[in-house]
Amino acid sequence: MQISHIERYSADSLSRLGKTWRNPRNGFTLVEMLVVIGIIALLAALLFPILRHAKQKALVVHCETNIRNLSYSIFMHREEYDGVNPEWLSTLFPDYVNSKEAFVCLSDKSHGRGGSMPEEITNFYPSVSMFEETDDTNFNKNDEGYRGRNTAIELGSYLYEFCNAECSWTTSWPNSYLGGGGVSEATVDKDDDGVTSWGEVKMFQLWSGDMSVASRSHPYLEEKFPIVRCFHHYFHKDYSVANLADDGTLDFPPTKTEGLTLNVAYAGNVFRGPMTWELRK
Repeated sequence: MQISHIERYSADSLSRLGKTWRNPRNGFTLVEMLVVIGIIALLAALLFPILRHAKQKALVVHCETNIRNLSYSIFMHREEYDGVNPEWLSTLFPDYVNSKEAFVCLSDKSHGRGGSMPEEITNFYPSVSMFEETDDTNFNKNDEGYRGRNTAIELGSYLYEFCNAECSWTTSWPNSYLGGGGVSEATVDKDDDGVTSWGEVKMFQLWSGDMSVASRSHPYLEEKFPIVRCFHHYFHKDYSVANLADDGTLDFPPTKTEGLTLNVAYAGNVFRGPMTWELRK
């Protein structure tokens, strides 16, 4: 039996069609894969700074909430002790603060071990080494239970300016900086124990002022005078402050940039500012 031309053409077509379906192209070519990878890398490069900035902002908000809660605890302590501030933030645990995590900022790279000052700041501002005595940690340079701090709180990120540590920057008496200058130690040392603590110095400074350009011997406002501070957000270089020489005059350049510091004021409000908050422009 002979096969017609049409039948033979149809058989050939079906054969080719069958081969096409039996041999599909699997996967991507190398060029296509490189294009897809390039697009993904480009999107990642565009999105990463945005996501990082969003995370940093979230950490700032979290820290503000944290220190605001600490301020509530300080106020409760004042109410129960006739207006007296706690000796350390750590002494608020466990009666006023029931979580040890509340004393550590999530932006603190040392996770509370290094105290209130990030190493990057102490390297840039050697003068702030005086803050080491205020470290509310078991790694305090003097002793883990230094002047009554609570050793149950091993780690801490915040500077409590009204703490019971001996104040190292008021060793010269009569003091020419506090108040109107020439202030005696007995005037500041209210409990007459022979030690001028940070809490005593700061209380005197709040009510009597100092010789800085921010005060000029006038009292500070409670709403603007810090009691708790967090320096662990310093990488936000948001503030321009006066660049002063040692004698208090403007240096060159007349301004400098400082990073973000979060603060609880003595009045309890939370505010943002530079490290040298009193020099903010």
